[in-house]
Amino acid sequence: MIFGACVFLGTALLQVTNAVSMNSYAQNLFEETLAWQDEFWDEAAGYLVTADLTLPGRWDTRQTAWYSTGLLARNGTGDVARAKRIINQVIDMQYTTPGVAWYGTYQQSPEEPLPGTSLYGTEVYTNFDPNWRDFICTSWIIAIEEFSDLLGDDLVEKMVSSMNISALGALTRVGLNGDNLLLTYTNPELMRTMDVAWLGYRLNDKNFTDFAEARAQAHYDIFTYNDFNTFPEYNTATYLGIDLYALSLWIKYMPSTSNLAKYAPFMIQKSMEDLGTFYNAYLKNLAGPWDRTYGMDMTQYTSIIAMWIWAAVGKEYAPLPETPLRAWHVADYGFGHLVSLTSDIVLANTPDSALASFKEFQGERSFTRHMRSSQSNDTFRTDTAWLNATHMIGGQQVNETFGFRSSYAYNPAVILWEAQDDAPTLSWLTFWATTGSINATASKDTLEVIFPYPQPSSTFKWLVGGLPINQGRGYVDSLETLPGLPLTLTTEGVNLTSVYYDMDIVVHLFHSYAFIYTALDGYTGDIKFKFELAPGSKNVSTNSSAYVAPAATVASTNIASGSVKITTGLAVAVAALGTALTL
Repeated sequence: MIFGACVFLGTALLQVTNAVSMNSYAQNLFEETLAWQDEFWDEAAGYLVTADLTLPGRWDTRQTAWYSTGLLARNGTGDVARAKRIINQVIDMQYTTPGVAWYGTYQQSPEEPLPGTSLYGTEVYTNFDPNWRDFICTSWIIAIEEFSDLLGDDLVEKMVSSMNISALGALTRVGLNGDNLLLTYTNPELMRTMDVAWLGYRLNDKNFTDFAEARAQAHYDIFTYNDFNTFPEYNTATYLGIDLYALSLWIKYMPSTSNLAKYAPFMIQKSMEDLGTFYNAYLKNLAGPWDRTYGMDMTQYTSIIAMWIWAAVGKEYAPLPETPLRAWHVADYGFGHLVSLTSDIVLANTPDSALASFKEFQGERSFTRHMRSSQSNDTFRTDTAWLNATHMIGGQQVNETFGFRSSYAYNPAVILWEAQDDAPTLSWLTFWATTGSINATASKDTLEVIFPYPQPSSTFKWLVGGLPINQGRGYVDSLETLPGLPLTLTTEGVNLTSVYYDMDIVVHLFHSYAFIYTALDGYTGDIKFKFELAPGSKNVSTNSSAYVAPAATVASTNIASGSVKITTGLAVAVAALGTALTL
């Protein structure tokens, strides 16, 4: 077993094989997550049994493909033979008929019917997932680059041929017919750029390299627009992790003259700075707002960002349940060994300030960020957040259609708090978004949310969950009497009309109470909610050292009218947005 010969000394880099190196934390992440996948192996099928109960079958193609790369890296008894078996089977599950939307991607499960037949539909992300090609092929780039000697020439050639079909299919994705792959859908876009670039350079295909180099430039341009230094798909505990993974491949396997290798270090650095700013090490959670999330409390579900924190500073600091058996969204645990195999690149571009923030809360702060919403115009969103050790508030100012956001994953206005000492979960209050026109602003102890007139719906739903065990009953008749969150709520244009335990909306298995507010009859103004935490709300275990936020970008936004004006000067931005920047 390759890893058995390594010597562990603190966080010194460990040489694995073929230039793959990792520190002892990443080593631990690799071993634990790959061993976890071992338990799902079905020898008869040659696949991993799925840990994702939403898949259309018993076995999981993507997880199994990831597993094959981990097996090659471990290279224990029987690992290489198993990896080769997997790769051959996954290639056989590829859709290879041109002219259909699923061309080049892979079956989600080997028992899944062919899309577009009398047995099965053609709905993207249901009957097929076009993003899976990128998750699979990026992991195979690692396998070929690092372990081709174990694979053998014939299998490598077969893999490259399959990846070529995948790339050809990927290039047909232009954001039409229900497929939302645009530049603003960051994580699969970064992976697609890598897949196409790698094949272009390997096969000397100028069409591929020209596309990928132009795409890398476009990613950099939208990231650095007006010095925002943010991706359009922003502050997501799962998909920022995928962004970092894709960017690490841009650096590791692209020529130094490539746009991919040139731009990726800066985008990793700024993304890690932001991660450190939003992250609360005491609560082990990211402050909102969240463009996409698979849970309300990172200590109760599996996120890819948790894997990066594990690789950076150790498992004890990672926002994870004590065991994956207790985790929601647990299938992503199988991505951990891929994080390990690319961790040296990401950590080499991670500021010390971010590493410190993963281990200890760095003090009360508030800040503002902006991110582009469109690749074709200058529309952007504004995020504001405030956090102390035990409370976090986040709000987003937005006026757009949802794009890659949906009510199920999108949280534009969020309050998180520790309801009691050593509570098993974090408590949360979030708005169930049914509109793309929201003006939510977070500041010290305050969340103010305005829905400009006219509103598309007369009802406004707030969800509350994660309450201390046995304290739900009797505490949920009002948002002003939630356990551990003394606050005053002021509203304008609405009345509270019902409160109930919402069995219809189980958000990623996080149950909630629903508070339904309804617009007053005949009301024609803006709907407003203002949450103000009581002075002196619990705030413990803070780091007394001063917190210095990374430089924020500036802009003014008129959400109600939908107009956007880029400006310069910190004073102008603070005045226009009415948000506090703690420097």
